[in-house]
Amino acid sequence: MNARKKDAGDANVLKTVINFSVVVFEEKVISVVIPTIDEEASIGKVVERLKQSLREAGEEFEIIVVDTNSRDRTREIAASLGCRVIVEPERGYGRAYKTGFAHAKGDIIVTLDADASYPPEAIPELLSVFRKENLDFLTADRFSLMSRDVMNTTHRLGNWILNLATLMLFNVKINDSQSGMWILRKDRLPELDMKSNGFPFSEEIKIKAAKRLRFKEVPIRYTTRLGEKKLNTWKDGWNNLKFLVKLRMSRELRTGK
Repeated sequence: MNARKKDAGDANVLKTVINFSVVVFEEKVISVVIPTIDEEASIGKVVERLKQSLREAGEEFEIIVVDTNSRDRTREIAASLGCRVIVEPERGYGRAYKTGFAHAKGDIIVTLDADASYPPEAIPELLSVFRKENLDFLTADRFSLMSRDVMNTTHRLGNWILNLATLMLFNVKINDSQSGMWILRKDRLPELDMKSNGFPFSEEIKIKAAKRLRFKEVPIRYTTRLGEKKLNTWKDGWNNLKFLVKLRMSRELRTGK
């Protein structure tokens, strides 16, 4: 109970208005941000693979785990492996990333899910592309190299519909508008003016980055997740589609920004 009370106290301290200048940048440091909720089955494996791949590549890095009220050992496992664990009491995919971004020390931020579906081993190669091509935002494409048995037909159809909507509404052609693995420059975040605190954060950040920044999509090998699925296919897919329409009608995009 004492640990829970301490976590609640930490949460109150951290629940502040997000300001992307909270932390002073450290050049050449990579900040990896991972949102979690009840990921004890996979977080240890993901962190170990991540640390090995970045160390072998000679990168200086930090790993930030933003946890939204996990009821299992996610926080303890992450902390024991040297991660900086931030408690975010307000649930939401986008909210977790906003909190993680605000506390990132590095000038380059890498994101991935905690469920072991994205390959940490691909990060050094993605970073190489990011730097060589002087990009501001790189997103991983799950579908170009995906095996048929990794994602069910319903999820594939939902992603196809959202990709099509992204093209029709914003003239942004992208193979995977819902990918959760990105690389971005922290100092360009204010230009994106992110609104969503939920799952639509993923499509919002790509649409705005594609329109405003130096942007590229690169294929990766996506695999089956570990642990319990958090996404509700129909409910979250419908909410994502509604958000796209709302974003299209918003003043900021209607004025060409």
